[in-house]
Amino acid sequence: WVHCRRRFEEAQEVIPKNARKGTTSYLIMKQIQAIYREEKKLKDLTSEERLAQRQAIIRPLVEALFVYLKQNECRVPNAGTLREAFTYALKYS
Repeated sequence: WVHCRRRFEEAQEVIPKNARKGTTSYLIMKQIQAIYREEKKLKDLTSEERLAQRQAIIRPLVEALFVYLKQNECRVPNAGTLREAFTYALKYS
């Protein structure tokens, strides 16, 4: 996730700070942050409990992220940092 997140962060850096909110890269970063946040909650659980929680909570978040990526891929320019981020992320879907 860290490599995927970094690519979307790089895509955001080319956008002025006051215009980032609501962009595709911003929304994807928020989805990845939600995955991180839920994963952090699992650190004190046993491996069996973590697996169950990942299947119940994190898996739907990951699936929703990939659905969003696939639905919005056609709106991404053919070149640039956002295209690179999408290509990298969809490579693992």
